[in-house]
Amino acid sequence: MKQTKILQLCAHQPPGFGGIERVACELSRFFNDNLIANQIYYLYRSKCFLEVALDESPSFAVESFCLMDLNRLIVCLRSLFLPFGSIRVVPVFHFPSIPFFCLWLLRSLLFPKALQYVYWHSPVVGRSPIGKIASLVYSHLVRHVASNSSSQFIVTSPDVANDLRHLCSSSLIVVLPPVLSSEAEIALVSNRRLLSRPPGPLSSLKVLTIGRLASYKCPDKLLEILPSHEALSFMLVGDGPKKHSLMKTAERLGVGNRVFFAGRVSEEQKRYYLYQSDIHILLSDSPHEAFGIVQLEAMAAGVPCIAFDIPRSGVSWVSSSCDVLPFASITPVSLPKVIQIILGHGEILKSLSMHSADRYDRLFSRAAWFSSACGVFQSIIPACGIAR
Repeated sequence: MKQTKILQLCAHQPPGFGGIERVACELSRFFNDNLIANQIYYLYRSKCFLEVALDESPSFAVESFCLMDLNRLIVCLRSLFLPFGSIRVVPVFHFPSIPFFCLWLLRSLLFPKALQYVYWHSPVVGRSPIGKIASLVYSHLVRHVASNSSSQFIVTSPDVANDLRHLCSSSLIVVLPPVLSSEAEIALVSNRRLLSRPPGPLSSLKVLTIGRLASYKCPDKLLEILPSHEALSFMLVGDGPKKHSLMKTAERLGVGNRVFFAGRVSEEQKRYYLYQSDIHILLSDSPHEAFGIVQLEAMAAGVPCIAFDIPRSGVSWVSSSCDVLPFASITPVSLPKVIQIILGHGEILKSLSMHSADRYDRLFSRAAWFSSACGVFQSIIPACGIAR
């Protein structure tokens, strides 16, 4: 019987250790716990990022390389394509990634019966004419290859699964949401703070958003609400190209004294800001934000969460705040009304806090994730959980 080795291929970009990389690392821990040899290949684009990423990554088998790093590239390709001998290599391709997408296509054509996994983190969405054409080609290739290979698709939410069903059979798709590290879960859950506010208007509401201040985020939507509500204040944790324009916007609106830019912080500092806040809002309006793992951190801590309802994305499913709020969905347009409702009814914060904590425990805790992961990888780990 051949020994199985898992080979994860994960592309990432500056400036840090993001959601996809965290998923890859937790999968590696899972395989280690079940005594399955595994390795992660990270594709990076700058030496600066390599230093940052490896400082934050856990200490297990990790290889990082760029496309011009021929030695490491050859080692990766040899593992994927050369005869395996006594070792069965099972790759896990983390998408989106154009280089690894091409490797998946090639391996599927050469070894159509070889088991492989595609972790479909988010759809490819083209906005420019060229981008839309590229997206159509991408979708066509996935549809064709998926039906003629032994690929299993893993998605992060039911919403992303529904979107992917346009490209491949439902039988090939399984849902496995991201998970927090054991250290993060213990730190957040052990200090969980369920909010309690008396009925009626709130005297203050501290809103927190955590994430990269990039083009697919829209914290300016919340900044525009601040002038209308003196009780509202805003904390932004994270850095990015939009930071300076957001600071100028805050000053222009006359709310600079109620907006705090924390910048990029440590995990310990991030938890501090979570516990200082009343509610976390994931301010993204793009399907490129398909899950928002930072929501899990807030929910584990008992902090209420809100996310926009984004087509082809599962961010609103994660927090599912509309189960509590009197809205069918939340969008950048409806956000002012949502804030107004919360400010006028303090008891809603308590309900949202309890909802967040309960939903985390049921669906996203490490115990729930481990059970789901055993089901996903049962074909290669028949005795999953025994070595735990």
